[in-house]
Amino acid sequence: MTPIPPHPAFRFRRCTPRRLHRVYLRRPARLLVALGAVLLAGCIDPIDPDEFRIVGYIPPGVLAGGDLEPQIPDSATVRVPMQIRIWTFHWCAADAGVEVSEYGGSAVVTPYIATLQQDCTETDKPIEHSAEVVFLYSRPSEIVLRYSTVEGGTWKANGTRVYAVTVSPTG
Repeated sequence: MTPIPPHPAFRFRRCTPRRLHRVYLRRPARLLVALGAVLLAGCIDPIDPDEFRIVGYIPPGVLAGGDLEPQIPDSATVRVPMQIRIWTFHWCAADAGVEVSEYGGSAVVTPYIATLQQDCTETDKPIEHSAEVVFLYSRPSEIVLRYSTVEGGTWKANGTRVYAVTVSPTG
């Protein structure tokens, strides 16, 4: 059997096996600590732990018309942000943002609310949400509004309403 030539670290640095063992274990340990810190930071939710984020509820009567019907324009200009306003309803809640997903000629808009998980004496109140939608192409488009409904006393994020938008070219 031929002996394995010594590792370069043994020859040039005069490392003992004990020192070599410390060097090779120190780096992975540091890497594991850094990886753990990153993973732990990624698990922290930016919403207050006393709040719960859900898709906003819009009663059927609001979608039929009225002062608080969603304000979504029926025309837009290419590459010009279009402002939309939506009102959802809940007690003891606040606006938790609006998610806008754009797919070519359509945009899906989902308003969220953060409900407090503590006792509350407020009654049902409107919560205003605003968002911007930008269309990149001059063609008939649509905005799909996602919202929660209540069926048999259970909240479900299954409501949708489609708004047609005519997108015209820039000036």
